[in-house]
Amino acid sequence: MLASLGHAELGKRTLSALVLAPVALLALYFGSPFIEIVLTVAAVAMAWEWDRICGDHRFGFSGWAVILSLAVAGVAAWSRRFDIVSAALVLGSLAAYYAAAASRRSHPAWISAGPIVIGVPCAALMWLRGLPTDGFETALWLIGAIWMTDIAAFSIGGLVGGARLAPRISPHKTWSGLLGAVAVTAVWGLAFAEWTGARTPWLLCLLGASVAIVAQVGDLAISCVKRRFGVKDASNLIPGHGGVLDRLDGMLITAPALVALVLASNTGIFAW
Repeated sequence: MLASLGHAELGKRTLSALVLAPVALLALYFGSPFIEIVLTVAAVAMAWEWDRICGDHRFGFSGWAVILSLAVAGVAAWSRRFDIVSAALVLGSLAAYYAAAASRRSHPAWISAGPIVIGVPCAALMWLRGLPTDGFETALWLIGAIWMTDIAAFSIGGLVGGARLAPRISPHKTWSGLLGAVAVTAVWGLAFAEWTGARTPWLLCLLGASVAIVAQVGDLAISCVKRRFGVKDASNLIPGHGGVLDRLDGMLITAPALVALVLASNTGIFAW
């Protein structure tokens, strides 16, 4: 896989990463309102991609309903009004469905899933960054684990090869890539625990390995949607990487899952 990528494509990936990674890290570091602005811009880009994927490869009026709901949700998240975030996403989903149906677009149900599929994980990451205690560390740990998963699965899977993980959905993914990602993110958890002085390094190690698995599920879910609609990449907005949805697919399940874990434990992961 690495060989087939080619030096030119690898160069595009590297350049894109060098441009986008600092933006993400700075937004995480400075927090509100920068994290809400960056994630809302990303959400709008993903909404454009989602509407085109599910709606006959063209952007329609239903897409504007999705974008509007995500913009409202972003402002509400900045104000820490996640009740309004939830309402905006639900209403946006309903509006997108009826707009798609009224304009006789194909697959209105798929189109209407956009606000939920995109908005919930973005709002979840905003919520995590806004935690009064260890918000920055929590969000940085999660994003780092997702990045480590992508890098390790791509590089180790390409070098080692072997049995395919889900050949009908994503033919390039391998079991070796998944296992390598689990190992690397486990080490990331340990290293992060050492850096932050976390009380239970083994827990961050276990959570890191879990993020690798869950992130791959999110990746496969988006791959399944793209295959369903005959699309290879969500778009070509990011040279060498495809679309924004292609790059943030690992966040779709991991961010809401971590929010659920924090709420269930009634404390942050660094307090365990």
